[in-house]
Amino acid sequence: MKNKQRMIFGSTAIVIILILTRLASIRQTHIDRAQGITLHNARLAISDLSVNMTEMYTLINALSIQYEMGLELGRIDIEALQEYLDLQSQNSKPVKVMYVGFPDGTLIVSNDWQPPQDYNMFERSWYSQAIELNELYISDPFTDLSTHDLVVSVSIPLHFTNGDFMGVFGANIYLYNFIDLDMTQIETGKYIFIINENNDIIMHPKLHFMSTENGLPNLIDIDPAYQEVLDQYPAEIAHIETKEGYRLLSMYMDVPNTNYKVVSNYLSSTLIYEVLDEIWTNIAIISGIVFIILITFKEALWK
Repeated sequence: MKNKQRMIFGSTAIVIILILTRLASIRQTHIDRAQGITLHNARLAISDLSVNMTEMYTLINALSIQYEMGLELGRIDIEALQEYLDLQSQNSKPVKVMYVGFPDGTLIVSNDWQPPQDYNMFERSWYSQAIELNELYISDPFTDLSTHDLVVSVSIPLHFTNGDFMGVFGANIYLYNFIDLDMTQIETGKYIFIINENNDIIMHPKLHFMSTENGLPNLIDIDPAYQEVLDQYPAEIAHIETKEGYRLLSMYMDVPNTNYKVVSNYLSSTLIYEVLDEIWTNIAIISGIVFIILITFKEALWK
């Protein structure tokens, strides 16, 4: 009888150890999985962003070469340029408006928009930054004065074949043509958003975090907890608690050839629910096994 009791006790102890080991394994497995999903979402966003930006850069570059040649050879005059811009902006769905600014102050816009009296294109980043960088320039988001949509400006300087400055060609691109941040990302607890080098929020699935006519909201001003994330190396996970009380697994990655960063979040409560769900499933399975073992030993004791 004592041997049988020892067998029952030993078997029960083994089952308990197995349960505890399995629970610890489940927790770590889900943490590793959550970190993997967080990294995957960031990489996926960067891939989408890079592809869409490359397509837009290619379009702007190709059109700039066409306009440079046409203007220099006299094949395109101001009136024809207006028609070209109208046609190209209508044929390119992501483009809201196209324009060319000349050093004499002439501004040709595809939708025939007339700037307000205080509008000075020489002070606008699409013009000044394209000249300063002497290459393709992409702005931070802003509200388009002609369409009132949230856009980014992509512009490039135009030159004569001898290198003399001709003007600046640019286009306003609807921001969500670069990447789609779905509100359902928030609901699942796994979401990404984009900031610039100054930690200003460029795109966010929560609309109240998006830029307005008053400018871009700063991530650190809104929630200082993200400073811990940005102090890490790219792709390193930080565990933070936001100002709103949410616990997150969070990380960032740089978007190549831009001043943008993608921040990827995984809500801890989502992780907890997933862990608990699997724990209860395993407890049910192990409890069934224990029950069968006890019944087996009980029958053995009565023999």
